Amino acid sequence: MLSVLCCAATASGQQTPALPATVGPSGGRPDTSWLQGARISFQPVASGTNRTGTTAYLLHKTSFMDADLEVYDTHTWKKLRKKKLTAVAHRFSLNSNDSLIAFTTLGKIKVLHTKNLKTARMLWERTPQKLVVFNPAAPTVFASVTLKVIIQVRDLRNDSILLQILKHDAPIQALSYSPDGKYLFSLDKKGRLCVWSPAEKGLVADMEHVQGVPYWDKDGALYIQDSMAPQTSQPVVLEPKPGGEHHFFPYKAPRREVFPAPIIGYAPEAGFILGLGLTVIDQPASDSRYYRPSLFTISASHGFNGNQWLLGFSVSRYLSEHWYLAADLQYNIHARNFYFGIGKDADRENKQPYMSTNFSFNGGMYWLLGQQLGLGLVYDVRHNKGIRFEHDITELPAHTEGGLTAGVGGGLRLDNRDNVFLPSRGAFLQLAYLRYGIADVGDYPHHEIKADLRKYFPLGNPADGRQLAIQGATNITWGGQVPFYLLPYFTGDKAFRGIYRNLYLDNQVAFVQAEYRSWFTTADPRYGYAIFAGVADGANDFFHGYKPDIKAVYGLGLRQRVYPKNHLLLRMDAAWTSKGDFGFFAGLGTSF
Repeated sequence: MLSVLCCAATASGQQTPALPATVGPSGGRPDTSWLQGARISFQPVASGTNRTGTTAYLLHKTSFMDADLEVYDTHTWKKLRKKKLTAVAHRFSLNSNDSLIAFTTLGKIKVLHTKNLKTARMLWERTPQKLVVFNPAAPTVFASVTLKVIIQVRDLRNDSILLQILKHDAPIQALSYSPDGKYLFSLDKKGRLCVWSPAEKGLVADMEHVQGVPYWDKDGALYIQDSMAPQTSQPVVLEPKPGGEHHFFPYKAPRREVFPAPIIGYAPEAGFILGLGLTVIDQPASDSRYYRPSLFTISASHGFNGNQWLLGFSVSRYLSEHWYLAADLQYNIHARNFYFGIGKDADRENKQPYMSTNFSFNGGMYWLLGQQLGLGLVYDVRHNKGIRFEHDITELPAHTEGGLTAGVGGGLRLDNRDNVFLPSRGAFLQLAYLRYGIADVGDYPHHEIKADLRKYFPLGNPADGRQLAIQGATNITWGGQVPFYLLPYFTGDKAFRGIYRNLYLDNQVAFVQAEYRSWFTTADPRYGYAIFAGVADGANDFFHGYKPDIKAVYGLGLRQRVYPKNHLLLRMDAAWTSKGDFGFFAGLGTSF
């Protein structure tokens, strides 16, 4: 049996055990005799040995925030390994086969490989954690305590919470498994001791006014300090208590979570973008047939290339058993953009800046035919004030006076992605047809078709984060006069990332792109990278007189999970094209 002890200094400077997590190798009270002969020049705040007692793990403070974890051979007291740690708790736990060591740091759970002290896993939980202790019978299972005094039992293999226990009304200060892993005791600061049987989901002991710290002997008996004779111990009787099962409950992600997030981005038209957003994620009810969460986002951001402001509100909401609502509202004040020409007449050297203030409202209402397929009504309404060019140009594009565009039509969406924020498998398809100018509503009647197909392929274990994502999309307009600022495009926030939005405008565009995604390390999957490539083209009419002028794009990007448990990403992409263009794009969310 392993030994993991947390030590406190007495007035004499000797080490005395405090809050032991498990019993020492010899059984009985935690054995610290091995520490008395340690040839070390510091006083550890936590210590422990492996099961055979041949390797010692010592944690000692080096400054207010920093500590060193050092590993020694207990026969020679030769230092084997050392790891610098920051803001680490004064407790740690070794697993049953001595391969892992776990502790908390700033409320997060960190697990190291004992052979080299490299990170095996960093667990970014929704609630700060403390008091990590491994189950002696299962090397990947451990228990921890939240600040809300909830005991959580986890399995490292799939980063899952197996069960939760709630009974204490005071902070828990000691947590320990029995040598066989059958029982788990918890002791709070009021002296209440509870002994649990996680497998049976039962309570087998409940005592108050317990003094000192309980300990297990090598046979699995639990002892506490005798209140009448503090120098002796008395065994705790373990027998099922009525109602114990009511303190166990399964883990469920919170129904509603609110995430404030800074908006940090870049676009060549707006320059650097700073702002603040608020995202609300609403999980489906437990009895719902639908597993897609609803999403609400409100944001305000400022572009520093001119006095530009973008106010936004979006909704992706499952209203009831058979309805889905998508809506996006934006108010863009003093939006700055560039005009290069249209189609084959575009010239990147002829960059004409212009300003416009516009309002847009688009989305759809879908009747869901199942968990994946929906049919519905789609709409798109936009009003632009008159376009104001910063410099005089010889030939103005059509419809610079602005005006109202209003379209309505039908839509189809198919979605079987495993996660809407960061999918690793499945597919997404969205088709929409819109007719603008029905009943003379709007200034620019025309037709439009949009199609977007995405497919995701995990490469190996999906939990490792390596995947291949592919997207094909087209946007086709015909049968009317479309204002130049509403013509289809494939740059900006689409396939040609960070390239001027209006550089390749045309009546019809299509593109295909692929992206390889991975985390730098699966031990701490907060930071990752992407490598992407694609092709695109535009035409006045793909079906009549089309002459290909296909452009290629390639690039790479960095990813960071803003909220790891909810897969919200901050991304930065750099892109190069076969036409000699370079673009840089930064924003929140996956590229597609």
